[in-house]
Amino acid sequence: MDAEVDIYPERRSFSGRGYYTLEITRISQLTKFIVTDSRESVEDVKFDRPFRQTLGDKEYFYRPYQLDKPLEPNESMRMDFRVAYTSLGFTDGNERPELHITERFSTGTIFLSWATTRVTK
Repeated sequence: MDAEVDIYPERRSFSGRGYYTLEITRISQLTKFIVTDSRESVEDVKFDRPFRQTLGDKEYFYRPYQLDKPLEPNESMRMDFRVAYTSLGFTDGNERPELHITERFSTGTIFLSWATTRVTK
């Protein structure tokens, strides 16, 4: 994973971009996977190979994908993403904790996560 994040504490906001490298290391294929975003910060996801989105919930960023050609053992693919969040309204004490004005910023809570479905040969 590699990421760049721009943090705007005075606006309680951030934007960022990055990528994950997904690699198959076991004796199986990767054909389907799900990208989720429980923190509602993912704006876009793209892959370096042909794919299609099979369903999706735009409001909660739940998106199942299927690769046109399975990812084989010892192959890898790149998944690029863009994230952002802008706080709206007044500061009322219930802001997301990772956006408070502090010297520390945890990126672990703002990026997407995924689950896979593998087909055993």
